Amino acid sequence: MHLVRIDAVSLDEGEAAVDLGQEPGDLVVLSFTDSDLAAVGQAHAGEPGLPSLRLAKLARLRHPLSVDLYVERVVARARVVVIRCLGGLDYWRYGIERCAEAARAHGVVLAVLPGDDRPDPRLAAFSTDPDLAGQLDAYFRAGGLDNLRRMLRRLAIRLGADGPVEPPVPLPRGFPWCPGCGVLPLEAALAAAGTAVPLAGARRAAEPVALLLIYRSAVLGGDTGPFVALIAALRARGIGVLPMAVSSLKEPQAAAAVAAAVRARRPDLVIAATAFSAREDEAGFVLDGADCPVLQAFTVGSPRAAWEASARGLGAADLAMQVALPEFDGRLSGFPISFKEESAETAGQGKPDRAGGPGRRGRGEPAEAETGQHGAAGKGGMAHGCVSSMVRNVSAPAAPRCADPRAAGRPLPEIVRRGADRLIVPLLDAGAGAPNRGIRRCRAVGSGRG
Repeated sequence: MHLVRIDAVSLDEGEAAVDLGQEPGDLVVLSFTDSDLAAVGQAHAGEPGLPSLRLAKLARLRHPLSVDLYVERVVARARVVVIRCLGGLDYWRYGIERCAEAARAHGVVLAVLPGDDRPDPRLAAFSTDPDLAGQLDAYFRAGGLDNLRRMLRRLAIRLGADGPVEPPVPLPRGFPWCPGCGVLPLEAALAAAGTAVPLAGARRAAEPVALLLIYRSAVLGGDTGPFVALIAALRARGIGVLPMAVSSLKEPQAAAAVAAAVRARRPDLVIAATAFSAREDEAGFVLDGADCPVLQAFTVGSPRAAWEASARGLGAADLAMQVALPEFDGRLSGFPISFKEESAETAGQGKPDRAGGPGRRGRGEPAEAETGQHGAAGKGGMAHGCVSSMVRNVSAPAAPRCADPRAAGRPLPEIVRRGADRLIVPLLDAGAGAPNRGIRRCRAVGSGRG
């Protein structure tokens, strides 16, 4: 009989141990998702007088030694720790168990929340204050910077600050969105969609409008830099844009919102920055009602340098989620509009004064974070040091406010309805920075390069 030696190595043991180097803070928020961390960081930056905040991505704390270091240096010296664990307990079991031990030993308030809308009793069992954990979960589910500011104020009150507790205000699962105005009624969004800048010498036959589909989570998390830039670039080329934020086109409420927008104004083109396939059967697919080309815009989940260096372009996950699966909906592979970059850890701002109240602690102190996010063009990260983001394909101006379409009153370019080249080429130009590069990228997808 022959015995075969098998060495079992867990995923955690296969990761390298890292020290995030963060100083302790009053509040600590941990999550697998960049959008959670970026949104909490933005909400904290816009609300003066809150307790100091530390943010970290759970994916960087895979190794047991990484967990032990972070728990000893940050978690055990915090006052409130919030863990939002997408995937359930088994995705970060050791970390949650160590945080729970430290919370009991040092009197830290610990809230362990699910990373989606489904209750998870296994995670809830680790929370030291179940009522508070349920309230925090409701704020996250409602989403958006306003709700996260309410959540941070609720935590400040828990730590001794004065003020009323404001309940979360949930947003619809699908809604028209404006870069400068936020959630809009459909009528106002349709009026704003006609405010494109007319091209010189163009004759007006019809007002071309592109329906832009983006994820609701990106809007709620403030991760909208690529879409602000794309909208501005399209409008500058004489193409109106109607942005719609959706949780998923498979969700009835979100699909109904898109269907209402399509019925109110049938678009000349649909640009989908949502991944996967949304078609569940041959009849009744929401985008079929638009009766126009559907172009897929890629929000690439890797750095630009990796994309440029790879012979394949997009990574395996992006190829599956943003090229192969969307083709089941009849989408045309388009162009990258953003890349994801990791930000460097920021220097600590001093140790928390645990004897002091939140009103004396953290005024003007930035949120210290380790995360990454899609974002606007150039190198500029957020002022509070939470996220460094970039999309070098198009420049992102300041978010425009909605203009009255009657103020323009000038002719828009002649673009043949149903996806003529004069519409597609400016889109490729807008998304890829130069027409030749954009068209090359689009055509290369069929040969295996995204």
